[in-house]
Amino acid sequence: MPAPISKPAELDLEYLDGVSVFETMRTYEGKVFHADEHLARLSESCQGIGRALPLPGPELKKWMEEGLRESRFPEASLRLSIHWGENQNGEIVLIVRSFPAYSPQKYKEGVAVETAVSRRSTLKAQDPQIKASQFVSGVLSVLDKGENIPHEIILLGPSGSVAE
Repeated sequence: MPAPISKPAELDLEYLDGVSVFETMRTYEGKVFHADEHLARLSESCQGIGRALPLPGPELKKWMEEGLRESRFPEASLRLSIHWGENQNGEIVLIVRSFPAYSPQKYKEGVAVETAVSRRSTLKAQDPQIKASQFVSGVLSVLDKGENIPHEIILLGPSGSVAE
């Protein structure tokens, strides 16, 4: 199994210049919510860019769960990414952040949700099912909101329908 990367300083330009795919997951009480579905989607993203998962799904799941246990964050947000650089070997990175449950007040009162001014690219430009590191429309939608970033930003496709 791959050794976890423990410090951002260990990441080099190969990670920034190469291609990568990712999946973001939520954990509750130390369990990854819909882990198998997320890993299946990650595998589909890999296939979409002509790559394969560097580890079989069950091994990758075990490695990810081990990283979650080591973090000691039972309520967490996980970002599992796979990066390909010049060597074409998929390097796996898991980032675990504490993500405590939302307050009951948010469930009672709701949260702010807005649509983004920027649009998701057409299917000819990039398959929206591939969650790749080149997620420029997402970054632009956050920048467009300035300091008034809502709880969620909904991205629309070229025709104005919900894309993500």
